Amino acid sequence: MAKRASRSVARIDDALSELRQHVDDALSELRQHVDGLQQNIERTTDHTNRLQVGFEKQSDDLLEAFDRVQSADVAVERATAERTTLRRELSLRLDALELAVRNMTARLAGAGRGAETGGHAPPALPGDTSAADTDPDHAAFLDRFYRAFEDRHRGSEEKIMRRLRVYLPVVKEASARTGGRPALDLGCGRGEWLTLLREAGITATGVDSNPEQIADAIERGLDIRLGDVLAALDEAEDGSLSVITAHHVVEHLPFDLVVRLVRRAFRALAPGGVLIVETPNTSNVLVGATTFFTDPTHLKPMPEHILGVLFETAGYAPVRLMHLNPHERLEDALARPGFDAEVAHLLYGPQDLGVVGTKPEPMDAPFDVALGGGPLDGNPVDGNPVDRGSPDRGGGA
Repeated sequence: MAKRASRSVARIDDALSELRQHVDDALSELRQHVDGLQQNIERTTDHTNRLQVGFEKQSDDLLEAFDRVQSADVAVERATAERTTLRRELSLRLDALELAVRNMTARLAGAGRGAETGGHAPPALPGDTSAADTDPDHAAFLDRFYRAFEDRHRGSEEKIMRRLRVYLPVVKEASARTGGRPALDLGCGRGEWLTLLREAGITATGVDSNPEQIADAIERGLDIRLGDVLAALDEAEDGSLSVITAHHVVEHLPFDLVVRLVRRAFRALAPGGVLIVETPNTSNVLVGATTFFTDPTHLKPMPEHILGVLFETAGYAPVRLMHLNPHERLEDALARPGFDAEVAHLLYGPQDLGVVGTKPEPMDAPFDVALGGGPLDGNPVDGNPVDRGSPDRGGGA
């Protein structure tokens, strides 16, 4: 009996030991779980703290951004007011500038009127010995000066040729209509236009009164003669030419000589031939008020309403006006917010004017040649006005 009791006690002890082991294992697992929960709580707390800091920073950033927006609104209002004031001031200055241009044009017209009406030089001023100048190098010095002036300020030969290409379609059509008759370039200068004509397969001769201007062109094999533009027209037979060009020549001449040039060119052209005259476009305010007068040999502007009527009166039909070479700043001005488009074109619009007159063909309709981007405008991109030809100092009557 005692043995059975002893065995029972032993079994109970074993059971208790096993139970104790299970309890210990459970407690150990529970402690591990509690430790894990504690770590999660710590991580959650740390993350919550970081979120709190981020939220506070974002709140501060939003408040600063709101302050900046308010400041920007104030700045926009101020800028709008300043822009309105500047536009008003610019308008007033333009009015004053246009008045100055009209006054200057009137003075130039008065200064040149004696040469236009009688062709006589003005009386010598006290101390002025130019009328009886015996310096044999004076004329040669002027030629050297003008070549240096043109080389420095008119642009490279490549730039000039790029601008002049706009006339090639007109010239090719005229050459075809007149059976391939030759062309004559008055005031040909360095010969950029003659080079383009040669590349186009058109026989052409140039004439210029400045030996310094034409020396290099003659060495390049261009047919250029030293002489007077009106004398060159007189030497041409009636109806012998397909094209006559005068790039930046007429602004150097008294109006009477411009009239003679236009009329004598009409006689020398074959029916269907064209006279092309290019001159600074003084309807551009900057050209009319400033750049036109940077050339000391310019006499007076030749605006389109004068040349157009002159061509028509001389018998040319049709007469085309080409507004060329807008200033490089035009596109930027038009793209600038609030900049008035009319003001932009007044300041930075076409700097050169081309006039193309056709000698009518009997019983033929006027020709129609597309020029660049439109019927009246060509070469829409490029910079400053260019005087390509030298002044015709010895123009005959």
